[in-house]
Amino acid sequence: MIKRLMISFLAAGFLCAGGGFALLGAQGSAAPAAAGAEKPAPEAAPPPDPYQQALTELKAEDVSVRRMAAENLGRLRNQEAIPHLTNLLKDENAMIRATAVDSLGLLRSPDSAAAIAKLLVDDPSPQVRQAAAVSLAYLQSDEAVDALIAALNDAEDGVRYAATRTLGLTRSPKALKPLMDAAEKGSSGMMRSAMGALGQLRDPAAAPVLIKALASEDRAIRLEAVKALGQLRSEDGLKALKAFLKSDDEEIRLQTALAFSFLNDASAQPAALEFLKHDNPLYRQEAARILAAVGDLKQGFPSLQKAYDGEQNVYAKKNLEFNLSQLKARLGVDEKQEEKKGEKKGEKKGVKKSPKAHE
Repeated sequence: MIKRLMISFLAAGFLCAGGGFALLGAQGSAAPAAAGAEKPAPEAAPPPDPYQQALTELKAEDVSVRRMAAENLGRLRNQEAIPHLTNLLKDENAMIRATAVDSLGLLRSPDSAAAIAKLLVDDPSPQVRQAAAVSLAYLQSDEAVDALIAALNDAEDGVRYAATRTLGLTRSPKALKPLMDAAEKGSSGMMRSAMGALGQLRDPAAAPVLIKALASEDRAIRLEAVKALGQLRSEDGLKALKAFLKSDDEEIRLQTALAFSFLNDASAQPAALEFLKHDNPLYRQEAARILAAVGDLKQGFPSLQKAYDGEQNVYAKKNLEFNLSQLKARLGVDEKQEEKKGEKKGEKKGVKKSPKAHE
C-alpha cells in the first residue's frame, strides 16, 4: 500500500515538473519572438537613377531596350546625354539612329547640327532622314540650311515635306528661291508645303508666286496661297485677295478675312460678323480673333459681346472672352461703364407701367 502511494506521488510530481518545464519552454520561446518583432524593418532600396539606368540600357543587346533608353535620354533633358546620343548616330540600327536624332533635337544641341545635317543627306534610311529634317527645326542652325535645301529633292515625300517646313522656320534668305521653285513645280502636296514655308519666311518677294497660285484649279493650293499671303502681310497680296472676301468657299472666305485682319484692314469685319454665327465653333473663334483686330464700336463690339453671352461651347467661350477683352482694350471700352449700362437696361426692362387710377 505504501509502495503504491509512493509511486503515485512520484508520478504526480513528475507530471507537475513536466508541466512546469513546458510552461517555461513556452515562456522562453515567446521572449525571442517578442524581441524579433521589435527589430526595425529593413529600409527599401532607393529607386535607380533614371539617367544612369538609361545609360546602362544603352548597352543592352535588345534593340527595343536600347531604343527606349535613347528616347528616355531625350525626355530627361539632361545635357550630359549629348555625347552618348551623338555616338548612337553611327549605330547600325536605323531605328536607334532615328531615335537618337529625335532626342538630340529635344535637347536643343547645336553642336549636333552638322552630324544630323549629314544624316539628312547621306543616311540610307528614309526614317532617319525625315527625323533629321524635323530635328533640325529645333536646332535652328545656319550650317544645316544647305542640307535642308538639298533634301527638297529627296526621293521620299515625307523627307521633302519635313525639310520644307523646317526651311520655313529657319527664316534663311537662302531658302527663298528654292522654296519659290518648289511652290511652282511638283506634286500638289509639295507645292502646298512650300507655300506654307514661304508664308513662314514672310519675305514679300514671294508674293508673285503666291498670287499666281490663287488662280490654280486645285482648291487646296488656292487655300494655302491665301494663308501664305496673309502671313506675308503684303499690300500687293491683299489687293489680289480682295475678291476672295466674297468667295463661295467658306474656308477660303474666312482665311481671306483673317489675312486682312493681320494688316488691321477693316474690310475683314463683314465676313467676321457672318462667321460669328457659324455652326462650327472653330469658325466662331476665328471670327472673334478677326474682330479683336478690326472690329469697330458700332458693330464689332456689340456683336462679339452678344456672341460671347450666348456661346454654349466651353472652349469657344474662353476664346471669345479673350478676344472680347482684346477688342475692349483696343477700343478703350470701360468695362465698369458697360456694366452700368447693362444694369440700367435691366432696370428698364423690369419696370412696369402702373395702371391708371379709376376716376
